[in-house]
Amino acid sequence: PAIRSAIVELTHGERRRPRRTPEVLRGALVDAMDLRNGAKLGELASVLPQLLYDVAGHNGAMAPELIEALFCAQVGLKNMGHRDLSREVASLGLKVAEAQEDPAWLGQARLASALALPLENAALGTKLATAAADELQGAPGRRAKEVYGGLHLMSALHAATALRADEATAHLAEAEGVARSLGEPERYGDLSAAVAGNWFGPTNVDYWRTAVAAELKDTGAALVVAARIQIGAVPIPSRHVYYWTDLARVLAADGRVLEAMQALAKAAQAAPLHFRFTPIVPNLVKAWSSQAKRKADAEEIRDRARKLGIHPI
Repeated sequence: PAIRSAIVELTHGERRRPRRTPEVLRGALVDAMDLRNGAKLGELASVLPQLLYDVAGHNGAMAPELIEALFCAQVGLKNMGHRDLSREVASLGLKVAEAQEDPAWLGQARLASALALPLENAALGTKLATAAADELQGAPGRRAKEVYGGLHLMSALHAATALRADEATAHLAEAEGVARSLGEPERYGDLSAAVAGNWFGPTNVDYWRTAVAAELKDTGAALVVAARIQIGAVPIPSRHVYYWTDLARVLAADGRVLEAMQALAKAAQAAPLHFRFTPIVPNLVKAWSSQAKRKADAEEIRDRARKLGIHPI
């Protein structure tokens, strides 16, 4: 409720007198991004309201930081299961960015807007993210290039969800080319690197490539990419939840359902609370158990699911 209240105030143009200086707030923002990437959702929820009030209270002087803080709130809310509120936050971030003249921050806000779309609007997500990438193409500086690459990753995932394999492949290739030219990002927090803590670089592209292959049910490609990923290169628990869940989907599609359950166990271990709020997991387990050829296999799947706190819908 406190986060929702802050978003309502900021959306209507209300600004409170900030309690902290810009210097202190920049450190607090990195701490919040570390909490988000570390999937420490309870701690993140407790600091977000005042962080948003304080950063917004400095008005245009901290507009880039407000865009990052709103993105942090958006992703945190999505991972807490509040997807509609997450979309409201993305809309507010886009409004803030449109008042600025920096194309990279506008691109980041548009990336956030595309991320916030539901699966049913995957084709629209591809359209929006691709258009934003086209506007940012050729912009100088690492920050702009990271956002440009991130927009192509977003386009690829949405295209895959819409079952447009050729488009997804093309966007992945573009993102990979940018990532290889930049190399891995440097950390500025315990778990934060690159614009908005997104860790854009070659390893993160492979994470997304695995997700795209899983969406397209390209089992062979997904397993090849997943096998070469060095988990420690992007040490983000929230990203690891997605990785192990995507790998579980691929293994199950390959007929290796018990191995898929082992992958889900690793996802749960990486970030228990984030895993609990991942909506696809109960549906996966329900499908796997119902498709099992032997009653004993179905019961083992359900038993393993119960031990992970999964309750199939």
